[in-house]
Amino acid sequence: MKNFILYNPVRVIFGNGESNNVADYVKGLGKKAMIISYEGHDFLNVLLDRVQTSLAANGIETVPFYRIQANPLLCHIREAVEICRAENVDFCIAVGGGSVMDSTKAIAAGVTYPHDLWKMFISRHDCEVAIPPMETLPTVMIPTLPATSSEMNCIAVATNDVTKEKAYIFCPTLYPKISIIDPALTCSLPTFQTVIGAVDAMSHVLEAYLNGDQNSPLQDRLHEGLLVTIMDELRKILKDPTSVEHRANMQWAATLAWNGYIQSGLDAPTPMHQMGHVLSARYNTPHGVTLAIFMDSYFRYCNGNKNRTRRIDRSPNERCRTISYRQNSFEILSYPLRVYSFFWFFITLRRFYKKIRGEFSPRT
Repeated sequence: MKNFILYNPVRVIFGNGESNNVADYVKGLGKKAMIISYEGHDFLNVLLDRVQTSLAANGIETVPFYRIQANPLLCHIREAVEICRAENVDFCIAVGGGSVMDSTKAIAAGVTYPHDLWKMFISRHDCEVAIPPMETLPTVMIPTLPATSSEMNCIAVATNDVTKEKAYIFCPTLYPKISIIDPALTCSLPTFQTVIGAVDAMSHVLEAYLNGDQNSPLQDRLHEGLLVTIMDELRKILKDPTSVEHRANMQWAATLAWNGYIQSGLDAPTPMHQMGHVLSARYNTPHGVTLAIFMDSYFRYCNGNKNRTRRIDRSPNERCRTISYRQNSFEILSYPLRVYSFFWFFITLRRFYKKIRGEFSPRT
């Protein structure tokens, strides 16, 4: 195990129906809130209305910003920052999945940021050193999709719509003030969103497990427990999508998968995520699908890490052993995800072909 510093100040309120009490939890954060959600938000209208009504009843004015898309764009973050400044917003509330939560963090940090917002982001192609934000407006997360752990980490990912780069901010300033995790909000998720969210959570677990420090037995057991839970709960949810109990188990597992706790001391890189970001930035492929496209081949490549794969084989948990490569029964991708990933794989190839043909075909 390597040296590490663990810090996570997020106040988590977890439970069925807790999203109804948002006004009670945000008291003291300010009198004006920006509510941030998707551009196409019809499926969240009831929840958004309930949040606005609850805040209004407690004297909190709201400024809606419903422009975020999957694979969020820097231009929308810039737009929201200008609105926050003009409206003197006190805090920001995210209602949605990882794209909305990541955008909300970047928006809240951008309000007082003195430089161009793109300078906050690291892993840019220009290789310039990022200038992290030193302060942020308070943020409140109401996640509607278990996947990214954004409700409890200090990471925000976005795509620069001009340069077509997908990069991220990684800074303790970005930790949410409050996360209200209500599993009931996820019971209406379609199969597609449910599965790709689970794949994102599983990829967090497995990238750290396979690429991290080789002498961290406690983290190994924690990773294995999370992986088995996500796999088991996904199967149960696909059979009974409206089960709040199974949805709750999935949501808490996804939150823990990348909130810093089980990664402590591992210092693990995430090459599969970095490859996936390129597909998302260039072809707008959903993040979870990019991971599904790479996952099987990538982890077979990682089979060269014999210490890890042997450890999976020897796991005392029989269900965890089912992911052994040597048994050729790697069960990470369920049947629905295989269908969707192949579907998006060909869409991505088609977009790539059209782009190449457009860039290199003779001009007339």
